[in-house]
Amino acid sequence: MSAFSFLLVPDLAAETIKVEIYKYQYHPKVVQVRVGDTVRWVNRERRQYHSVQLHRDGSDDESLDSGYLFPQEQWEQTFTQLGRYSYLCGPHPDMSGRVEVVE
Repeated sequence: MSAFSFLLVPDLAAETIKVEIYKYQYHPKVVQVRVGDTVRWVNRERRQYHSVQLHRDGSDDESLDSGYLFPQEQWEQTFTQLGRYSYLCGPHPDMSGRVEVVE
C-alpha cells in the first residue's frame, strides 16, 4: 500500500486588463500582466480612430496590428510568452505604451 500526498495549488485564473485610449494617450501607459493574461484596448475617443501596433522587444517576431479602432471599438491580445511588448498607434506614432509579461 502506498501513500500519496497532494499539494493543492489555487487556480490562478487568467485576467483581462483594460487599456483605454482617450485624449491621444493609452491609459495606463504601462501594464504588467502574467503569462496567459489578456490585454484589451478600448477606444474611448468621441470622433478619432487609433490603432495598436504591438511588438515583442528584442525579437524578430512580426508585429501585431489591431487595424483601425473607431470610437468604442476594442481589440485584445493574450500574452503567452514572457517579455516586454512595446506598442504604438499607427496613425499617431507619438502615442506609445508597453506591456510587461511576468511569471
